[in-house]
Amino acid sequence: MKKAFIVELSNKRNIKIDADEVDAVIAGVARGAVVKLRQGVVNPSFFVDIVIDEDRMKAFRQELAAAENHNDFQRKYHNGADLKPIPEMRPLADIFADIKRLN
Repeated sequence: MKKAFIVELSNKRNIKIDADEVDAVIAGVARGAVVKLRQGVVNPSFFVDIVIDEDRMKAFRQELAAAENHNDFQRKYHNGADLKPIPEMRPLADIFADIKRLN
């Protein structure tokens, strides 16, 4: 299962990140370089740590459990009709997607 993370900053702002952005944050902080992410920009001077995004992980686990429970019920009582697809962790939206200069 993919994980969701939060970059915590000393200015009390947090930036949500996906698992595929963790290495970029670590590399940027090690170089002292600003890192553009899908949900914001990390200034390494304010970097504190990276932690699991418990809220996103909980929401995903609930969505996953609901789909699995539905499918188990459908298999048991309805011969497997109307099964729901098993959800995957969706990547965060890129807030910079429509800004050509930052892409």
